[in-house]
Amino acid sequence: MTNFRIRNVFEEDFMKISQIGEKCDLMINERKAIYHIFTKFFKNTSLVLEDNKNIKGFLIGFISQENNENAYIHLLCIEKEL
Repeated sequence: MTNFRIRNVFEEDFMKISQIGEKCDLMINERKAIYHIFTKFFKNTSLVLEDNKNIKGFLIGFISQENNENAYIHLLCIEKEL
């Protein structure tokens, strides 16, 4: 059984996240810059799924500025082999 860990993103995760995002089915293709923006400015609300320190998936999102009880998931993706 694989041990997965969920953690907040680091800015340096953005390239690996963008590579996973390019492979996701049924997801819009974003410019790589969007991943950098989220890993830099939305670290507290963006997460990665790791397996032995290898990123296998991600969720990037943010909290509403008008109502902090609402959140928005911008992109969610997990590698196909999982």
